[in-house]
Amino acid sequence: MIRTRAQAFPLHCLPRAIAWDESISRGRGSLEETKYHLLLAKDLDYLPEADYNDLIDRYNVAGKMLNGLINKIKKEVQGSS
Repeated sequence: MIRTRAQAFPLHCLPRAIAWDESISRGRGSLEETKYHLLLAKDLDYLPEADYNDLIDRYNVAGKMLNGLINKIKKEVQGSS
């Protein structure tokens, strides 16, 4: 199910592009939320600086992977139209 603010729609009722777009938007939002929580944990001294730096490096890798996925999907969608 894809949920919007007002309604929930079965996935088969929506075009694939919309479903991908919404999923990717959620992924980007979750990634940014994770970055914020890491920074907050570091600032409140719950997370040592070294651990923070390691996790931010992993965050950056995840962001590059997500952007790569987005670019691949965009190319495939453009190629099929």
